[in-house]
Amino acid sequence: MKRLEDTPKNGAENIDYVDVGPSGNMPRPRKRRALTSPVMRWAMSLFVLLMLGYAGYTYHRTVLEPKQDADAVEAALASLKPAEREYLAAWARAWTPEQRIITTAKLLLNHEGAEATEVRQQGFESLMRQAIRIDSIEAHLLWGEALRDGSLLKKDPTSALRHFREAQQKLAEPLLAGDPDALWLQAEATIKGLGVQVDAAKAVQLAERAAQSLRSWRAGELASALGFGRPPFDRKNESLAQEVLNRAWSAGVQSVATHGNTLCVFKGMTPIASLEGVEADKATQHLSDQVSRLERERLACSESWLRRSAEVQAPYAASEYGSFLITQKGELSAGMTWMAKGVLEANSSERLVFNLARAATEQRGSSEAVEALRALVATEARETASTDPSSLISWPLWHRMGVASTLTPGQWRRLGVAMRQAVPEELTAALSQRLEQDARFTRHLAPVLAGWREGGNAPARWEVESEGAIPSLALRSARSTKGQDKLNEEDSNSASHRTQAAPRVDPDQQEATGYVRGAPKLALGGKSTFLVDNTQGGGDALVRLYRDGAKPAVRSFFVKQGEKFTATELRPGQYVMRYRYMGSTRTFQADEVFDLKQIEELDGVRVSNVRVTLYRVRDGNMKTKEVAPDDF
Repeated sequence: MKRLEDTPKNGAENIDYVDVGPSGNMPRPRKRRALTSPVMRWAMSLFVLLMLGYAGYTYHRTVLEPKQDADAVEAALASLKPAEREYLAAWARAWTPEQRIITTAKLLLNHEGAEATEVRQQGFESLMRQAIRIDSIEAHLLWGEALRDGSLLKKDPTSALRHFREAQQKLAEPLLAGDPDALWLQAEATIKGLGVQVDAAKAVQLAERAAQSLRSWRAGELASALGFGRPPFDRKNESLAQEVLNRAWSAGVQSVATHGNTLCVFKGMTPIASLEGVEADKATQHLSDQVSRLERERLACSESWLRRSAEVQAPYAASEYGSFLITQKGELSAGMTWMAKGVLEANSSERLVFNLARAATEQRGSSEAVEALRALVATEARETASTDPSSLISWPLWHRMGVASTLTPGQWRRLGVAMRQAVPEELTAALSQRLEQDARFTRHLAPVLAGWREGGNAPARWEVESEGAIPSLALRSARSTKGQDKLNEEDSNSASHRTQAAPRVDPDQQEATGYVRGAPKLALGGKSTFLVDNTQGGGDALVRLYRDGAKPAVRSFFVKQGEKFTATELRPGQYVMRYRYMGSTRTFQADEVFDLKQIEELDGVRVSNVRVTLYRVRDGNMKTKEVAPDDF
C-alpha cells in the first residue's frame, strides 16, 4: 500500500489508501463486458423481438386489418340488391360515419335469402370493427345481439356478454349526464335484455327522457317507435314523434324526413272516432267528414316533409315530392319540374308517373315519353313476370290523383294513345277490357279509352285538334301554387278553347317575411344578430347565411320588399351572405365576410349585431358580386 497525503485548506488531514501494482504504478480500470454477457444478449434479443411484434401488431391494426375490413365490406355490399346498394350510396353524403356503418350492418343483418351468407357474415363483423374504431357504443350492442341470437352469426354467448359489458361500461358516464343518445341506447338494451335485466317500465322511462332532447340521427328510430307504438313504447304518441323529428331536422339531420313522411302516410289510418251519440241519419255524413279530415291532415303532413326534403336536396326527395304533387294534388307543372330535378334517382313508379304526365301534357317530346314508358313496362314485365296490365301501367295512381280534374279531355286522349303504344301487344287485350270496365263508372276515362283505340289504329297524333295551348313545362327550378299550376280546363260545350298559360311562381315565394318554411335553422346558441333591410330593395328577396361560406346554409329567410328581418341567436364565427330576388335566378354575394364575435367581459358580453341593406346607400361600406346560382 502506498500512502497519499494531502492537507486541505481547513487544516484537517485526509489520508487515502489505494492499491498499486508491483511496479508502484496505478492499475488501469478493468473494462466491463456487460453487452457481451449472455444475459444482456438475451435481453437485447427479447427487446428487439418485442419491438418487432409491436410494430407488426400496430401495422396489422392500423393498416392491414382496416384494409381487410374495407375489402370484406365491399364484397358484402356486392351481395345486396342493386336498389339497396343505390340507397346506401345516395345517403352516404348525408349520414354521419357511425350512421352509415350501423345502417349498412343492419341491412346485412336483416337481408333476406341464404345466398352469400359467409360473405355477409364477414362484412357484418368488419363493419362492427370499423364502428368500434370510432368509439360506437351501438356497435357493441348490435354485435352482441347478433352473437347472442345467432342471427347471421354463429351463436357465441361468451363473446356476446363481453360486448354487452363493454357497452354498459361506455354508457355509464353519459347516462349519468343525461345524454339523450345514451338514454335511447339503454332503453333498447333494457327492452331487449342486452346485458341488463329486461324491464319494460324502465325502458319506457328511459325512452321518454331521450325523446325530450334527442336531436341526432337516432331520432328517426325513436320517433318511429313512438309514432307506431312499437317497443319500448306501449302506445302511440304521434304528436311527440313529430316533435322529436322536427327537433332533429332543425339540427340538420336530413334522414329523419323519411321517418316523418312514413308517419304521415299512416296517420290517415288512425281509427275513426266512435259514432256513439250521432243520429242514425247523420252517421254516414259524420263518418265521411272524419275520413276527409284525416285525409287532409295526412296530405298536409306528407307535403310538409317532402317539400322540406326536396328544398335541401335530400336523396330521392325531388322525385318523391314531384310524384306527390302530381298524383295527390294534381299540380302537374310543379310536380314535373321537381321530378325533372330528381329523375335520375326516381324509382320505377315515379318514372312511370313522370312519363305518363309528359305524354299527357307535352305536344313536343311526347315520343320520348312513350319510349320511356315502353322501357319501364318491359323492365317490370321481365322482373316480375307479370301479365297484369294494371300493375305495369300503374293505373290506380290515376284514379285517386287530383289530376283527374286538371287534365283536359284532349290531354286524357293523348294519354290513352301513349299507353297503347307503350304496352306490349300481348297485354293490350287485357288492358282494353280493364279500361272499358273502368270507363263505365269514371267519366274522365272515356277520352282515355278513345285515345287507346286511336293509338292502336294509327301513329300518335300529338297535335290534337281544338286543343288549348298547354303551358310551357320547361324543366327548371319552379314550383307553382295549386291554383296557378292547373292547366286550363277544356269546356266540353265550347267549340274552341281559350289559350292561356298558367303564370309562373318562384318556388321560394312566401306570403310573409320570416324563416323559409322547412329550412334548417342551424348555428344556434349564440347572441349575435344579423338584420337584413329590404325596405327599398328591388323586390322580395331570399337571403341565406353560410358558415365559412360552405353549403348548406345555416339560415335561410325570406324578406318581402319594404320590410326587414333579423336572424337571432347566431353563434360566433365567419358568415357569408348570398341572396337573390324572386323571379330571378341571378344570385349575389356580399364581398365582405361577416365575422360575428361573442366576447365575455367583466361587465357583460360583447356581441356582433350586423345590419345589411339590399339596396345602395350613400357612403355605404359593402359591395356585392354575382355568383353562380348553384352556389345558392
